[in-house]
Amino acid sequence: MTITLSGCEPRPMAGYLKALGVFRILATQADPKATAYWKDGVFVLSPSREGFDETALVDFFRDEYVPTPFVAPWNGGSGFFPGDNRTF
Repeated sequence: MTITLSGCEPRPMAGYLKALGVFRILATQADPKATAYWKDGVFVLSPSREGFDETALVDFFRDEYVPTPFVAPWNGGSGFFPGDNRTF
């Protein structure tokens, strides 16, 4: 089973980065054995999970996806202000 992401094309760069982001999230949170490739200028996901189709992908992003934090205030500060603890 493959999932074609027609909105993820290699040009412009934003489409390429979007495809890599979708794949990274899928591989780290839902299906570590998933693979992906470009075919005729379109990004194609190949999940290893049985029954993981377009609907399951949408359901995953709607119900299970957890964004990666980019600021960790629990580490003594955000790192954006003078006096924040910048040693980790």
